[in-house]
Amino acid sequence: MKHWKCSYCGETVDASLAVCWNCGTSAAGERDNDFAQWVDKDPPYDGPLVTPPRFSLRNLLLVMSSCCLVLALIRLELIGDELAEFPVILLATIFLVVKFLRFALRQPPRDHYLRQGKQDDEAS
Repeated sequence: MKHWKCSYCGETVDASLAVCWNCGTSAAGERDNDFAQWVDKDPPYDGPLVTPPRFSLRNLLLVMSSCCLVLALIRLELIGDELAEFPVILLATIFLVVKFLRFALRQPPRDHYLRQGKQDDEAS
């Protein structure tokens, strides 16, 4: 395959290209000042590349400890046959339901959608 060397930047350029891919200089040595490099056309995106995880270790530990508490109290209730600890079981169960629903229904922040729409508009 034939190549030519750019007289401006010294890059090796494929013979099928009319201008240097790096600086826009033609094989004859004529520099195109309007040549747009990829950095000029497409500035780097400074937003988040991925959405943050929907869970944390803290929440996982809270939910697991609540589950253990509920199961332990239910076992004690079955053994003791008393309902003295029923409010504690009820509160732990409500805590679990609220934590789970908040986790399950949680959505990415609104600005994530706005940034995503902006990226889609720029790509068009």
